[in-house]
Amino acid sequence: MKVLFHLSLALPKDARRLFSGIVLAFLWVSAFTALALPVQAAPPQPISPDGQDARYPAIAVTASGVVHVVWEQDNGLWSTRLEQGSWTTPVQVAAQGESPTLAASRVDEEVYLAWAQEFGGDYEIFARRWNGSQWSTPQNVSDNDGGSSSPAFAVAPNGQIHLVWADTSPGVETVYHAISTDGIAWPTASPIPNALGGSPTAVFAPDGTLHVAWQHRANFAEKLRVWVASYAGSWQAPTVLTDGAQHALAPTLAAGPGRTLLTWEEGAQAKLANLNQGVWQALAVETGGAPALGVTANDVAYWAWETDAGFFRRFGRGGWSDPWSWATNVQSRGDLALAVSQDQVHMVWAERQKGGVWRILYNSESLSMLYQPILLR
Repeated sequence: MKVLFHLSLALPKDARRLFSGIVLAFLWVSAFTALALPVQAAPPQPISPDGQDARYPAIAVTASGVVHVVWEQDNGLWSTRLEQGSWTTPVQVAAQGESPTLAASRVDEEVYLAWAQEFGGDYEIFARRWNGSQWSTPQNVSDNDGGSSSPAFAVAPNGQIHLVWADTSPGVETVYHAISTDGIAWPTASPIPNALGGSPTAVFAPDGTLHVAWQHRANFAEKLRVWVASYAGSWQAPTVLTDGAQHALAPTLAAGPGRTLLTWEEGAQAKLANLNQGVWQALAVETGGAPALGVTANDVAYWAWETDAGFFRRFGRGGWSDPWSWATNVQSRGDLALAVSQDQVHMVWAERQKGGVWRILYNSESLSMLYQPILLR
């Protein structure tokens, strides 16, 4: 810095001003660049019992920062939560069940759990609510003669809890939708008009519009394609996003204060799109699959996907970082799920241990440094 100062004195006055501006701009960019890395809290923590096969975790974070995780184990569902830096002892929350999904209230400690379960000769969607101290009695949400699967939540700005899933009651797999005001009582569900397909995902955009995405193909000769529909007082007609050249599957939606994003797997790639004035536009493509997505309350997007070499992620608010990797050098990994809090990303996944047993691992990263400039003096 002293060398730069003496060099500036040797220049004419106007040149000194230009030189000083260039130096300050360089230091300002350097300050941001130095901060443009997430801070991982600690090495990954195993949170499911040792020696027990555990797969397909779901995760949610409450308004106060309590982390809830549910996963499949012993043909049922088990749960734990991170409170004040410690994980609670895992407990069974459903004696039978698969495909768990979680969502948290926007304002309090309530957490909503849904899953698919064989019941009465077919599969139904069940749900229950955590009120901060205990779980409510499970409720049969779908309650029909079809096969119900793949539930997913979206919590509205007004606090209503929306649940979507795939259902064969109409005779062909169709996306269904139900609304609850308390996470306990679920009035009669109804199919989304012309929404044929399965594996739905849902989110509320910043303007309060509900967006739903799912995968569907008309017959086995075609490739799976990603479809979308939206609700703002009435359902808009579904539209297809992918061209059908490759299978497009496993869509995931996420939204923050200033953006709505959609990711999915297509062929051997993870793809990302952004909703811009009602139109979905391609944003990024990476080699890999099984992508996951989250947007913090400070509007920093976090996008992750799986490759043979491990998990990779990119993040950003204005632009995007280069890909970074974690969870490498293990036998096998998968089932990645994300949840976000104010400026924190929480991630869970299943990892194969020695002996072939799968275990659930947790980690978190802070993104607060992405938008805290250094004051140069």
